[in-house]
Amino acid sequence: MNNYIQEILRIIRTKNDGMVQSVMIFNKEGILEYYKKGDENLGNFADEVVGKSICDIYENLNETNSTVVKALQTGESSVTNEQRLVYRDFDLIISGTTCPIRDETGDIQGAADIVRTVKVQKQRECSDVCLESDALNRIVTGDDGMVRLKKRISEIAKSDSAVFLYGETGTGKELFAEALHDLGKRRDRPFVTQNCAAIPGSLLESIFFGTEKGSFTGAERKAGLFELADGGTLFLDEVNSMPLDIQAKLLKVIEEQRVRRIGGEKDISFDVRVVAASNEAPSALIDSGRMRSDFYYRIAVVNLTIPPLRERADDLDLLTKYYIDYFNHKMHKNIQGLSQMARDFFHQWCWPGNVRELKNTVENAFNIEKSTLITMDSIPDLIERVALWQQRERGQKKHPGNDHTVCEGNVPERLVTEADKNINQVLSGQRTLSSALQEYERLIIQRAVQQSKTLTAAGRLLGMSPQRLDYHLRKLGLK
Repeated sequence: MNNYIQEILRIIRTKNDGMVQSVMIFNKEGILEYYKKGDENLGNFADEVVGKSICDIYENLNETNSTVVKALQTGESSVTNEQRLVYRDFDLIISGTTCPIRDETGDIQGAADIVRTVKVQKQRECSDVCLESDALNRIVTGDDGMVRLKKRISEIAKSDSAVFLYGETGTGKELFAEALHDLGKRRDRPFVTQNCAAIPGSLLESIFFGTEKGSFTGAERKAGLFELADGGTLFLDEVNSMPLDIQAKLLKVIEEQRVRRIGGEKDISFDVRVVAASNEAPSALIDSGRMRSDFYYRIAVVNLTIPPLRERADDLDLLTKYYIDYFNHKMHKNIQGLSQMARDFFHQWCWPGNVRELKNTVENAFNIEKSTLITMDSIPDLIERVALWQQRERGQKKHPGNDHTVCEGNVPERLVTEADKNINQVLSGQRTLSSALQEYERLIIQRAVQQSKTLTAAGRLLGMSPQRLDYHLRKLGLK
């Protein structure tokens, strides 16, 4: 008899000193082949889970946090204490051991998961430990820097300090903002989001402060965002789009924690934690005069920078697998992964739209692909983007030490010439740094628009949304 069969039998027959434990045996592909019920009461759990992978059984597990996947991939055993698992409408708190199952040559043939269920409860009745696990597990990563960032989030969430999140478009800033809220003492209070680029500047004041009936034509009595978020968190996304006059007014309101509705006669107190996000570096915003320094220092007690996807090479395959699993569940498909050629195209692209662009690419492929793998045929937009960049880069030397050659390239000659001119004018006192930066911004945006058929395509080149690009075009007098 094979050694690993004997090991499986030993595990199944082991007595556990009176403690009732469940046993799961997974094959080397990660599929559950055997389940022995413990003392948990989850209905037809056994009938529903055999034949599925661990990540399909528990919705909050993925390849980075599953001890079964770890055992299969690394051969390492794990001892778990107070882990939270989500199955359908249940939160399970379990403790146990996961170990690889090896044959006589030492090769891994499967994994055994032996657990004791500490607690079973309906969702929304969860402890602080499992809330932390859930909030942070939504941020899928295996990158060391991102893992450290998630640990910082756990600590920062305990305070009420204002947080400023900087990251390129599509890096998941709102996920971090939600984690800060969910892990803090305000988690049972409102989490209110406002995209500052989505609302004209003339309307922002009434949205933030609220209105009294008759304060202007058509005005109704309405609470503002600070009132709506009282006791909770107010997330200001794309705060870099906010006009300077609104910044000045918000500064005073945030400092005093009091607001007066437009047309109102009395101040209304509130208690709100402010989390702000920008897809542009705060130093550039301040230097260019688009953000007041006093406003920035008020909303940026704590600064967090979210790295772009191109700097997290190991996360590309991980996130791709995550979204394939996600859309398989959502769209009732059974796509197993990427073909080798499709994967090569994924790795050749630098993803200026970051995780959001990757998610949209996978979803688009799901709407086209008919086989069990995402092939080149189902990623036409990605192929076109890669081909366009390769055409532009043909004949140019690869940037040393950077594998993302498609998205790297020399700055157009005209921009170099104008940059040198602007630098000399600034250093000689002929113009201000702010005006020079604005002129350089104008040239780059003009070039992107000229090379693109639509605002969406131009925004993709610049790493910004069409709405954000439209704002820049109007601000610079290009539209």
